[in-house]
Amino acid sequence: MYPIVTDGKEFVAELTQVGAMALWAPPEGGFEGNYQRRMREAGYTSLHMSARGLGDPARYLTQTHEVRPAHLGKKSTMVFAFPPLIQTHLASVPPKYKGLLLWLIEGKVLAAQELEYLVELTQQEPRLKIVIEMGSDRKVRWQPLLKLLQERGF
Repeated sequence: MYPIVTDGKEFVAELTQVGAMALWAPPEGGFEGNYQRRMREAGYTSLHMSARGLGDPARYLTQTHEVRPAHLGKKSTMVFAFPPLIQTHLASVPPKYKGLLLWLIEGKVLAAQELEYLVELTQQEPRLKIVIEMGSDRKVRWQPLLKLLQERGF
């Protein structure tokens, strides 16, 4: 178990090594911001988003994907093409930084196959680190995402 207040060195070192991490934090919040700040201090820019509504992570994060907003019967149906999220943000990382931290909240809605893909994505792109908030707990704790998947039998 990890104490609520830490200096974050263990977290940064472990995330840098494994690439993808599952995290549980107290529901009142605020503690996870400590770890995001430590990752920024370690040389990573941060992208914070929700896993809800992500759809197909492979398509949304690494490929050009289309979005059709609801037209509500008042306008013609439009389709907007968005560039790959990860490549776009990695291309804009300043030279002095090590890479990109993708912080996903509400990760409990992701299927095992989607979690496996996120682990593979960090292995394919070493400058990308991913933290997925999997739920709440009394203390801040984390575990490599691959280890969590193995424990659950996936």
